[in-house]
Amino acid sequence: AIYVLKSGTIEFKRYRRVSHNPAYVLSHLPLVESSWKSRTARPRTGVAGSQTSKKSRGQSGRKHTPREDLGEEVVCDRMEDEGVFCTLPFFPLHCVEPFSVVASSPIEVFHAGGQDVKKIAGDCLASIRKHLLWQLKERIRKL
Repeated sequence: AIYVLKSGTIEFKRYRRVSHNPAYVLSHLPLVESSWKSRTARPRTGVAGSQTSKKSRGQSGRKHTPREDLGEEVVCDRMEDEGVFCTLPFFPLHCVEPFSVVASSPIEVFHAGGQDVKKIAGDCLASIRKHLLWQLKERIRKL
């Protein structure tokens, strides 16, 4: 998918260490709390982690709070008011996304995916992919 930011601000975030990212850690562990609690923070709940300020209860009935010693996502880059970004399958690369993209202000964004991307002319699509891949490489290089 490709996204065109018309207005607002988005942030590209990631964990400093892969071992701090609950998605990576939980991907190969059983969902039993004892198997992951010492290795990673409890994943955020709600849409895009919107309920981080609320304490929730797990199956054990105990309150869960994020493990402060296991890291938080850090902002690696920002895009303000205008810009274009995409998911990795747009290139097409089918692997884990290196960043979480989060709106840090109200945004207006346009989206094209699947069949819409196939309608983009070949030469134009190649140029867009080349530019977006360069942006992604620069973003990763800054890490």
